[in-house]
Amino acid sequence: MSRWSEVFVELIDSLLIDNPFASVMVQVWGESSYDKEFASFAGGVFESLIEEFTVYLAAYLQDHRGADAEAARARASAMVPGLLAMIQGAVVQATVFGKSSRLRVRAGTEAVLTSVDF
Repeated sequence: MSRWSEVFVELIDSLLIDNPFASVMVQVWGESSYDKEFASFAGGVFESLIEEFTVYLAAYLQDHRGADAEAARARASAMVPGLLAMIQGAVVQATVFGKSSRLRVRAGTEAVLTSVDF
């Protein structure tokens, strides 16, 4: 597994292991589905996360995979929304179904990320 993949899995673990705010995140996302004020707040946070992850992944692709800046940015921009959806899904599943689900999601995330050439 690449270093980037390891960091990603560690991030998911940090959100799920002994994090009292995981259920709050799920509540905010649920509330955002029908409350425009919550949706605006959550959307702003999400757009910031997309940008931060895109910058980080693009830098990784340049530094460790030799991609030029434009190609790295394009590839990162295409991948990051899906990667963030994996985090959201992991939080929802672990919050709703508990530790066994967290472990299953972690293993599945590792399997997916191992098969991607970062």
